[in-house]
Amino acid sequence: MLPRNMNVSVLNRTRRLQAFTAGLSQSLTPEQIGEMFAHEGIAATGASAGSVFMITADRMLQRIGTAGYDPNIARGWGYFSLDVSAPITDCIRLGVPIWLTSAEEWRERYPDVPMSSSDDRAWASIPLMVHSQAIGCINLTFRTFVPDDADKTFSVDLAFQCAQALSRAQVYAAERRAHLNTILDTISDGFITLDRDWRCTYINRCAAQIL
Repeated sequence: MLPRNMNVSVLNRTRRLQAFTAGLSQSLTPEQIGEMFAHEGIAATGASAGSVFMITADRMLQRIGTAGYDPNIARGWGYFSLDVSAPITDCIRLGVPIWLTSAEEWRERYPDVPMSSSDDRAWASIPLMVHSQAIGCINLTFRTFVPDDADKTFSVDLAFQCAQALSRAQVYAAERRAHLNTILDTISDGFITLDRDWRCTYINRCAAQIL
């Protein structure tokens, strides 16, 4: 039989995960998932700060939710290449969580990546896996304690729920795009969409005829 305080801890973790999962079930977009993670997920793990990222169509990492970081530091991690050498990108390439449990370990493995704060004690980068494929990751920073095995298992479980929610959101977005494209192809005006780099991402039938 587990000690009473351990029973309470397990019960609290289960309740937090259930509440987080229930919130994710109501999230239909990546932005809503990011907001849910920032408001509920980070606190549930006991982390002091965290972010959630998704892989974009052009193979970049885009942050969709964050809390607890210095805005000046977080600003540089909003949208960046998967080729960057960092725990966030390495966990995606390897498909496994990366745990760093001391500043010395961080500096040894990632000497060119600054820590978010000198008060940080441990870090986790956990891929969001769907059908053995990474579609993003979560990043957690711990300042008050170093996670034990139970903490790590809980964080991985939470990442799994994030992955499932993000996958559903991507399917929902694809269905909406397909429906919108069908509508745009029937209008008599030309319609073109561009991405942030001014590259054409969609051109309807009328615009194609004009061009």
